This record gives sequence, C-alpha cells and structure tokens, in this order.
Amino acid sequence: MQNTPQDSYYDWYQKWQDQADFNGSHVPDEQARIKSIIALWSEKVPDGWRREDLPEGDIYRRGDRESPNTGEHQIEYDIISNPITVFSDKYRFRPIINAFPCATDPNGGRAGNVEIDLLGILTIGEANHPLICEIKTGKKGSKNPWYAAVENLRQLRLFIDNKENLAYIKERCLNANMNFAAPVGIVIGKPGYYTAKGQKFNSMEPTQRLLNELKARHNDARIILAKWCKNCKRIDRINGWELETAFGP
Repeated sequence: MQNTPQDSYYDWYQKWQDQADFNGSHVPDEQARIKSIIALWSEKVPDGWRREDLPEGDIYRRGDRESPNTGEHQIEYDIISNPITVFSDKYRFRPIINAFPCATDPNGGRAGNVEIDLLGILTIGEANHPLICEIKTGKKGSKNPWYAAVENLRQLRLFIDNKENLAYIKERCLNANMNFAAPVGIVIGKPGYYTAKGQKFNSMEPTQRLLNELKARHNDARIILAKWCKNCKRIDRINGWELETAFGP
C-alpha cells in the first residue's frame, strides 16, 4: 500500500480510519488489516496538515475545566491534576498539554483533524520520551481497543513527522537543552474498559498482536495499552511488562 500521485492528506487519513472501523463483535480480516497498517506506517504523509498555531496557556485546554465531563475528560483532568503520575511506581510521567492539535484538515474543515488527548513526557531512567496518550473509558460510546490503538498509531506517526513538536515541548518545559528519546504512544483506559463485553474485550488479543507485529517491523511504532487507577494515581501497563521492554531500543 503506497501513496499514489493523486493521494492527498485526507486520503492518507482515511486509510487509517478504514483499518480502525469495523462492525460486529470481532475484528474482521485481522491479518489483512495488520498487513495494511504495517504498510501504512511506511507511507509518506502528504503535505498540508501541519499546524502553525500551536496552543499556549494552561495545560487543561478544554472548556469544561471547572467541571470536566465524566469519562475521558475527567481522566485527562485527574492525570493533569497530579504533580507526578507514576507508571507502576517506577516511571515518571509529566503532562504537557491536553487536546493537542496534531494535524489540521487542509481543506479548512474538521474531517481530517487529529487531536492528541494528552501530550506529555515519560521518563525512563535518563530517557525522556514524548508520550502521545489516547484516553478511553468503559462507557458504551467509547471506541474499542483496536480502534484506539490504530487512532494512537496515526497520532504517533503524525507527531514523529513534525519536528516542530519537539521544539514545542522544550518551550512548554522552559528547557531549550532537553534531549529526547523516541516518541511513544499509549492507550489509557479505566480498568473496566478492556474487559467490557463485546467489541472491547473481543478486540484485546487482536490489538496486542497488531502492536507486537508492528513493533517487530518498525521499531519507531511503539504503543502500549494501559489502565488508569485514580485512587492510587498510577498508570499500569496491561500485562505488566517493564516499559524498558516496550519502549527500549
């Protein structure tokens, strides 16, 4: 699957959408979809989507700051409200900003917009990884893990392709000399998100296979699934593997 001379940014965007969406209780044509997503990762992103007006101001950008909507906005707010959020009591996560506009529709509409729910820095030892977070809940309207992972992969691919994003993080952190390791992605859900009956639970194994196969082919395509514990202010990786294994060289 390669770009053709006629391909636009929206064509590229829609290819990802086609692999994320499915009807029914199980991921159909799993191996064909995985093959297509692996090929998509290598495609050149057509021009015209990079934003010049990156956001300033508060970390929490949504209009419901005084009373965040229950669900995804509440999780974003809770994570941002913690001085330091830890992964498995070992790794540090520093939120930078939420509702980060990763890409804009070149035609001026909204159809091709891509927004990162929460952008931050994950510190593993001495390495600072830009962390691209996709937030999900167990509610009926929240898409399944397969969809969330493909969505997060598209966000990560766009983030990597825009070098201005690293300069933006440095500016937000007031640290022009900050060094970065590879950007990485994460789907963060409430504990019940991954075990909810139907599409959510049924898509877990295919999603893990997708992420494992993709990382084996493309070392810069690194995403994990994790759950948010509000009471203990902690994010834990699904399966409990060390993050060095997931995000290391």
